[in-house]
Amino acid sequence: MEYTSSEARPTFMEEKITVEIRDKSVRDVLDILENKLPVQFTYQEHVISNRQYLSGSFKNLTLDTILSQLFEGSNIKHVAIPGDI
Repeated sequence: MEYTSSEARPTFMEEKITVEIRDKSVRDVLDILENKLPVQFTYQEHVISNRQYLSGSFKNLTLDTILSQLFEGSNIKHVAIPGDI
């Protein structure tokens, strides 16, 4: 995620977390991350497929890194918007 000089990078984007994800839907993964950080995800329903299951072990990583690794190779992209991702 990139920020212009007039945008302050939210502090939760710098916070490192540890999370274990095993065969969870994208919606479930986003719920897990919302419970770990003060963040709320918004997305288009047709983009998030409940048939796609994700797994990963993330230790002491930022939210940006976790999302990038989870969605690598998919058509899902994340963008930080003040108040939303």
